[in-house]
Amino acid sequence: MPGDSEALYEHVSRALADGEPIDWDALAVDPRTRATLQQLRVLSEVARLHRDTLPDPAAAALPPPPLQAGDFWGHLTLRGELGRGARGHVYRAWDPQLDREVALKLTVDRDTKRGSKDIIAEARLLARVKHPHVATVFGAERRSGLVGLWMELVEGETLEAMLLRVGRFNAREVALIGIDVCSALSAVHAAGLLHRDVKAQNVMRDRNGRLVLMDFGTGRDAVSDEGAFVHDEVGTPLYMAPELFRSGKASVQSDIYSVGVLLYRLVTGSVPIEAHSPESLKAAHFAGQRVRLADVRSDLPLAFIRVVERALSVDPTERYRSAGELEMALSGLLVPIEPAHPVKARGQRLVTIGAALGSLVAGLAIGGSWWASRPPVPQEVRFAVFPVGPRDEVQSLALSPDGLRLAYVSAGRLQVRRMNDVAAVEFEQTQGVRDPFWSPDGQWIAFFRGVSVWKVRASGGEPQMVAPARRPSSGSWGPDDTLLYSIDHGSSIVAVHAGGGTPRVIRAQHSGLRTELAWPVWTNDGAHFVYSAVSARSGRRVLYLAAAADGVDTPDRELGNIASNALVVGDRVLFVKAGQLQAQHLDVRAGVLVGEAMPVTDGVAINPYDAGDAEMSVAMPLAPRPGQGGPAFATVAYVGVSQSPRQMAIVDASGRLVESLTSAETRDMRLSPDGRMVAVEEVDVETGTREIWVHDLERRSRIRLTQHPAEDIAPVWSRDSGFVYFISARTGRWTLFGISAHGGQREVELFAFDGRVIPNEITPDGRSLVFQRLDQQGGWDIWIRSMAGGEATPLVQSSHNDHEPAISPDGRYLAYSTPESGGQQVWVMPLPADGRRWRVSSDYGREPAWSADGRMLYFHGLNRTLMRASADLTGNTPILGVAQGLFTIPFRGYDMRSHFAAFPGGTRFLVSVPPDALPPASATVILNAPIP
Repeated sequence: MPGDSEALYEHVSRALADGEPIDWDALAVDPRTRATLQQLRVLSEVARLHRDTLPDPAAAALPPPPLQAGDFWGHLTLRGELGRGARGHVYRAWDPQLDREVALKLTVDRDTKRGSKDIIAEARLLARVKHPHVATVFGAERRSGLVGLWMELVEGETLEAMLLRVGRFNAREVALIGIDVCSALSAVHAAGLLHRDVKAQNVMRDRNGRLVLMDFGTGRDAVSDEGAFVHDEVGTPLYMAPELFRSGKASVQSDIYSVGVLLYRLVTGSVPIEAHSPESLKAAHFAGQRVRLADVRSDLPLAFIRVVERALSVDPTERYRSAGELEMALSGLLVPIEPAHPVKARGQRLVTIGAALGSLVAGLAIGGSWWASRPPVPQEVRFAVFPVGPRDEVQSLALSPDGLRLAYVSAGRLQVRRMNDVAAVEFEQTQGVRDPFWSPDGQWIAFFRGVSVWKVRASGGEPQMVAPARRPSSGSWGPDDTLLYSIDHGSSIVAVHAGGGTPRVIRAQHSGLRTELAWPVWTNDGAHFVYSAVSARSGRRVLYLAAAADGVDTPDRELGNIASNALVVGDRVLFVKAGQLQAQHLDVRAGVLVGEAMPVTDGVAINPYDAGDAEMSVAMPLAPRPGQGGPAFATVAYVGVSQSPRQMAIVDASGRLVESLTSAETRDMRLSPDGRMVAVEEVDVETGTREIWVHDLERRSRIRLTQHPAEDIAPVWSRDSGFVYFISARTGRWTLFGISAHGGQREVELFAFDGRVIPNEITPDGRSLVFQRLDQQGGWDIWIRSMAGGEATPLVQSSHNDHEPAISPDGRYLAYSTPESGGQQVWVMPLPADGRRWRVSSDYGREPAWSADGRMLYFHGLNRTLMRASADLTGNTPILGVAQGLFTIPFRGYDMRSHFAAFPGGTRFLVSVPPDALPPASATVILNAPIP
């Protein structure tokens, strides 16, 4: 029990006013307050009896059945009542289908009245939200005159109950709570929802310490036109934003205001505006009678007070723009202040942020008595870094060695954000940069631009060119200022001094050893490095350990089949498998990985079309856990991906969903010419490799065609829809294979290519393969080759990226995409080429595809809009109409090669849909992540 009896009475009075259940027996343990509580309990019973005698027209029209423990509701067995409120009852129930207990929320089915209908809509919306701090919704239905929603049963204690039990929280504890709440709220908002009732009673800490945002009974769609007012039964008035009392609409900013009230309440035990009725509360808001946080808790850190006061701003535009921005502000309070003098030697690096939490006393003066009574155990903190532009995405990133700065590329420019700042600084003269990486002393940032390697001081200034490079990527800065990077799409790995000079090749592609060399990273000794390449022996991507002094064609040590790029930090190698960042110890002398790979975090995105590139970075100046043994702590940054699988779906010409097909990690879908089947790349969840599957759209069945340790990618169809061709490097060279679309047969090896290729389609006569191939300068050209053998010949060959070829059904014209003139555009040219060509797109164009009858040409244009242009191919010159937009294709970035397919007839389209309302790619930063 808290020592403050007035706070106890205030809590009980507020619960009585809100009609919330009260555990009287748990409260009546202190003899000093027992008599008063008994009087309040009597008043509560009188109020309950009065409410029960009031007529309820809806209940009289359709009374609910008396449900008790042991009763059945659908497939659920009720085990007892957990609570009740104005909108229904909540029960503990057993779900035999899930083989677990759930929380069942029941309300009277009032047919046309909004309250009951919201339950079903709520379940559909909440099912979108998959987040560790949001209660998981399992289902909803109408049955026996009731509407029910069942969800994850979270057993624990609400923050309001904790406040009552232990008293006011300190600033650090509340900052950590706020980070988790904001993280959950970001997921809710990303799903198109508003919570509308964030309060201490709706945040629960479960038995394992996890915070869970609860009670979405008042949640509504964020894009709804319906406003949320005091008399709309939406929200708890004391937590509601001022604009809602002026008939304003609920918004992201009104949810943020509620979070501000929550933070305020946890550190003060009160709320910014006290009132006993909605009318008096509204008057207090209008009169500006809010009590400032500093007037109640002047002992709190000024930085913390500023964050809370901004969240509580009267003007919504002055609050944080998003829950993620508020989360970052709170996370910034937990980050140690960067030293005034930069670190100048590797031996002088700061310890990890987790081990440096003692500096929080200066940066966030948090309860001296609390700090003195508890050991400085690092607390894991997560927050998101969002680009400035609404359509910008974090494209590549790198943490400084001390973990205090994050360099990333967004909108083609270099940005650097200090961890204790909310905003990033954009570096001038860095348009077109990619793949930044830091010097070991944190004084420089290197990057690639065009056909050169550059560097710039971390403090800013004019970039300096280090050396020319052909298609460079994936760099690492060594302790002796030697830079390593890959060139020519993996043809070799080169080294050059950071001060300039002529790059020298230290590892080369060798058909008998390995191909596609990528992602070289120095080890700590400065004499070795690891890199990724495709093994000629297995055809799989392998991680190698190399000695820098060895020869170009040395058969380096294989560390294991690892599909992603890897990092080396201290004596650990970190890599990604099935979306999970894992760590494993590296013994450089023995040339082996030691022990089992252990998980670090989930949700790391991998680009399957760029050597398994995972955008991740780790800064880990090794610091042991307090006491003996245990993991080190690190700062981790990565570009994340939703854990929800993609949904392959059929839509109509307006983009409206016609039918959902299947959910899986599918890529590069190709519709058969007869429109009855679709071939896709699908990621094997166990191996992480891509395999070829065929989905029968009529029988609603699917068949796995390939199962090989190597990657099998880029399916294309035979003209009779009976055969699927694909490409694989399982032989050590890119090789075309074929297999029956109905399975049951082994694949047939057809012919190999000299370089990296992507098959696109079989010509209408079935005799030739059209494909794109990388040239020596790293650009794509379009080629054709007879299926019967012989030499390949070019169709389109230039210094630009000419790709995505599509041949018209009559075989007379080739559509393709190129950035040659006026940006990325779709062009049409005759076959054979005679020098003529016609531009189809006006602003932007990619992925051209002909309709089955050749009368339409589809492509995706500006802002991912599916475009359609009429085509008359009957004459000697094609007549191409003005392209018209149909609908927005729901994809993000270029995570697939084929984002759509048109069914014969042109009225339906196949799309692969990412999780609902997937936000732009942001960077997730984890402070104090334990590294096994």
